This record gives sequence, structure tokens and C-alpha cells, in this order.
Amino acid sequence: MSSFAPGAGKTHWQRYRILYVALCVAVALLLFFFPSEERIVSHPVLAVAKPAPGFSVMATLEANSLGGSRDESISFESSSGPGTRVDNMLVCINAPEFTPEPASGCTAVKVYNKGDVAQPRSPASIRLTPNKSSGNVKILITATWIRYVPRPQDLSRQKTGAKQSPIQCANDPALCSPIAEKVAMTLGPVNLGINRLSRFAGRVSSFLKDLTLPIILILLANWLARQAAERDRRRDDKEKELRGEKEAKQELEGQMRRRVEREQEEEKQISHILLPKVMRLAGNYYLPLTLHASKFVLVSTDGRTSCEELAFYMFSFFHVARALKEKEGGVFFKEMAAEQMFKITNNTIRWFVVTTVGGEKQFNECLDHMETWLPPGERRWPRLSERPAEVPQGWTDLERALVSLDQAKFEAIRYLFNVLAETMHFESNAPYVHWYNNSEAENVFSLAQRIPDPPDDVFGPQFAGDFKEFRRLLSVYITGKGRQP
Repeated sequence: MSSFAPGAGKTHWQRYRILYVALCVAVALLLFFFPSEERIVSHPVLAVAKPAPGFSVMATLEANSLGGSRDESISFESSSGPGTRVDNMLVCINAPEFTPEPASGCTAVKVYNKGDVAQPRSPASIRLTPNKSSGNVKILITATWIRYVPRPQDLSRQKTGAKQSPIQCANDPALCSPIAEKVAMTLGPVNLGINRLSRFAGRVSSFLKDLTLPIILILLANWLARQAAERDRRRDDKEKELRGEKEAKQELEGQMRRRVEREQEEEKQISHILLPKVMRLAGNYYLPLTLHASKFVLVSTDGRTSCEELAFYMFSFFHVARALKEKEGGVFFKEMAAEQMFKITNNTIRWFVVTTVGGEKQFNECLDHMETWLPPGERRWPRLSERPAEVPQGWTDLERALVSLDQAKFEAIRYLFNVLAETMHFESNAPYVHWYNNSEAENVFSLAQRIPDPPDDVFGPQFAGDFKEFRRLLSVYITGKGRQP
């Protein structure tokens, strides 16, 4: 595998940073050493001064680029018109960037007559040695001289004489007066060489200036691309989140739908299994229990005069309850609260009857006595009309106890039977309403009589907790079942 293969997880800069650094170094070296600006076309530099008519001073530098340490000379010439006399011309230069030769920086210059073309010319010169290797400088040149001009009185005399010739100061200086004059002029600019650092800074500045707009555009495009990528990423994350929420919602709805379908299927299967049993239990046991409890409440409305009937319905209730427990194991209602209320009612009233007749043995003998009433082969519950004249002592003991029973306890028994009768009536019809989809209005909870709630300790402290629990279960059970008791 190649060693230059990009590592997994590295950014673009991490993969190519060496290349970018080498490119930057190459550009910097190119800007520093590229010699294009050193090829300057050199040409002579002239400085000319005309301080008076017919008189001129000229300074000449052969090249305006001295090339660093290379020496150069400035030559000076002066000329005057015919008849003009100029003497003692001295030219000096002021150039701190150079070392002049002669060291004073001054030299005498001969003035030539413009009319004397045959006279040889020999310009004066000052040699310059640059002290710096780079830069652009200007050379200040000053020239002083003595010029002769005609005297004023001679001029007036000349004007009056019509045929006199003009005064020639060059030929007759005695007729002229000397005047000291001075002129300054600048020669340059003169290029001494290239300052590489300054040139590099200028090139970098120009290079960056040229790249400013492209760099701004690149950075702007990069920023816009990042913003677009970030916006796309946020949109993708949002869409992913929405898809996840939608999928989770669909999954939850699917689970709930499957659970409902499963529960419906299980309930359907249970209904197929239990409906025959519930129908059989309702017909054989629940309805007879409901009948005996409701008859006891109805007969006791007029008081305790019919104590024989009250005892019959009470024993008949427990006769059926005993058979239900022995053959079926107990009640099987749609709601657990109804089963708990049946248990509390059965235990409380059964305790009263067992205590009254003298114990479990006497209680079971009374229930067994009822089975002797029916003719052989008859399969039904005994009727009151079939009761024999002679009954076990437990029957008479119960009858006397009901007559002499405290009113609060008697009302408590009526209360329990009243609630239990309606509860069993509701539970006997509930399977038909539930499984056959009949209207719930066809089966409502409605107590036959309004009997006040008994005190919790009406049968003693051992049953106080049962009465509290009975009332709690009743308040929970009757919710949503129609008319309140």
C-alpha cells in the first residue's frame, strides 16, 4: 500500500497541508527574487538652467540608473551669447547619498561663447560613488558665477548716440559692472538599485490586492457552501427525526392495534370457553341466589312478622351457596369487585346464622333438611310451600333470633342482601350484554330499596374492616353502571 494514501478520518487540510505550505513558500521566493523590475531602461538625465537671456547652465548624468555601487560622473557645461562675459563659475552638488570626487563636491566650470564654434569644449565633471545600494534620490546642484553687465551711464550714452555700436562686455569689461549670481536646480530622480525587501513588500501587497476579490469570492462561496450544507444537514436531521417519530408512532400504534386484536381474540376465545359455563352458573346458581336475597329484602320491608319466610330465604340462600362452592368452587363474575362483595356478604351473614343455630354442624343439618323436601328424582331447589311442619331446632332458633334481633343488625343484613341481589342480577346479565354486543342500557345497576349504610361495627369490631371495604368496593363497582344506589 502506498505511504501517501490519505488516512481515514483526516480532513482536507491534514491530507494536503505539506503541499499548501510548499506552494506558499514557492510564491514567496518568486515574489522576492523575480528580476523583472531590475531591467530598467537607463537614459541620460539633464538639468538646464537659464538664469539670463543668452546664458545657460547644463548638468548631465549619463544614466539615471547607477546600478548600486557603480560610480558615475556629472558633467557641467555653460555657454553665453556673444558680447556676454561670465567668469568664475563654480558648481557644487548636495547629495548625502553619494561620496563626491573632489571631496568638496564643487568644481569650476568654463563658460563658452556660443559664437566661438572653433573653441574646443571640455566639460567639467564631478565623480559620484553611491553610499546606498538601493533607492531613488535627487541631486541638488547649485551654481555661482560673476556676470558683467553694461553700466547705466554707458547705456544712456549709447542710446543718445545714433551711430554708436552696442557695448560688448566680453571685449571691453571695463565698460561693464560685475554682478554675482546664483542658481539651483535638481537632477533626478536617480535610481541607485532595487531594495529587495521593499520590492517584496510591494509585490506581496500588489499580489494580495489582485487576489482580494477572488479570495473574498472563494471565502464567500465556501461560507455559503457550509451554510447550505449545514441547512441540508439540519433538514436531513429534522426529516430523520420526523421519520423516527413517525415510525415510532406507527410502531406504537401497531403494537396497540395488535394488543387490542390479541385481547379481542383472547376475549373471543374466552367467551367461547366460558360463556357456556357462565350461562350454566347463572341459570343454576346465580339467579336462585339473587331470588332468595331479593325475597328476603322484600319480605322484611313490612317488618319481622313473616319470620318463617325470612328464615326460609336465608337458609335457601346458603343452601344454594354451599352447593355452588362444593360443585363449582365459588362464584365467577365479570368483575373482581363483585366477587369480593359476595364474599363479604356471605361471610358476615353466614357467621350470624351459624352463631344463631349453635355451630357449623347444626347449620349444615338445617341445610341438609331442605334436601329431604323434594320428591325422589326431582332436581330443583326447595320451595317455601314444600316446607314440612316439623323443622330442625336451628330453624326455630333463627326465626326467634330474627324477631328479637337488634334493629341496626337487622337493617345491616337487609343492606347486604339488597346490594348483593342487585350485584348478582347485574353480573348474571353482564355476559350477555358484553358478548352479544347488546346495549349497555339494557343492564343497569339499580337497588330495589334505599337502605341506609349501617355502622362499621354493627356486628362487632371483627367485621368493621369488612364493612369499610364493602362500601369502597361498592363505590368503585357502581361507577358507570347506570343509576346510583
